Amino acid sequence: MCFSGCGGAGFDSIKLIRMIEGVDFLRAVERLADILGLRFDSRSSSSWHSISRRNPPVVERVENRRPARDVAGLWSRLASRDNRGESYLAGRELLPSCLDSDTVRFNVGASGDAWLDSRAREGYRVAFAVRGPSGAVQSVSLRHVGPGDPPSYFGSKSKLTLEGCFVAGAAIVRPGIVQLLGRDSEFARDEIEIVEGGTDWLAAQLAADIKFVDCLRAPRWTLGAIGVLNGVKVVEAFAAMIRGRRFFIRFDSDDAGESETARVAAAAYRAGALEVLRVWPKSKDVAADWEAA
Repeated sequence: MCFSGCGGAGFDSIKLIRMIEGVDFLRAVERLADILGLRFDSRSSSSWHSISRRNPPVVERVENRRPARDVAGLWSRLASRDNRGESYLAGRELLPSCLDSDTVRFNVGASGDAWLDSRAREGYRVAFAVRGPSGAVQSVSLRHVGPGDPPSYFGSKSKLTLEGCFVAGAAIVRPGIVQLLGRDSEFARDEIEIVEGGTDWLAAQLAADIKFVDCLRAPRWTLGAIGVLNGVKVVEAFAAMIRGRRFFIRFDSDDAGESETARVAAAAYRAGALEVLRVWPKSKDVAADWEAA
């Protein structure tokens, strides 16, 4: 069941993958198996007809499976400039004079990956690096910038993540956050906040950087959760950085954001956060507040 607040459409897991990724039933089954770490080994042929009640596939747990893509390599091949993507960010006051290429790049259709390059032609041009707590790139989050509306076969979603990548516990974040694991006193006062998605991440991190430079508050690292329902897993994954620090929750001001705040706050306290504070956006979300400021 979808709890995003968009109408509560009901899906089973296969229907959900078909809607999000625009694939047929068989590809959705294979994709779901990849997410769960399973491998299908047909007892006869590998054709569609071999998957049936009379001749079910053998499901085998696969440990330490290889990732479907060299995500770090793909990220390194994404462009640092793009007129369409930069125009979109500038229109939302999200284009600083020096864009952080460790976290924000552009999908211009030259990555060499068929799925990623196809999304570029459809208008998914702004790309955010999705990293695990080690700082390694695990996936790429794409933002649709036009022209026109997002394709209907992706459910008209303005945000997509790279096909074949597992993002639970990963977040849009600067790789330098691993410095918080050391004992360097320079980072002792640093704070952490969590928001939803790429544009909110960019708005929140820009605001944090400005306030730090102006000596208005301590340095702050922003975690951009890929979907509000991933918030708890992000906190659990980054627990070692959160421990002993002030932690801020800046989810959207909608039903989903409100309902998940308590769960994420509890997870942050379990992680050892010094203090947890809920910051309510004045409008819909952090990016909208930034535009209005």
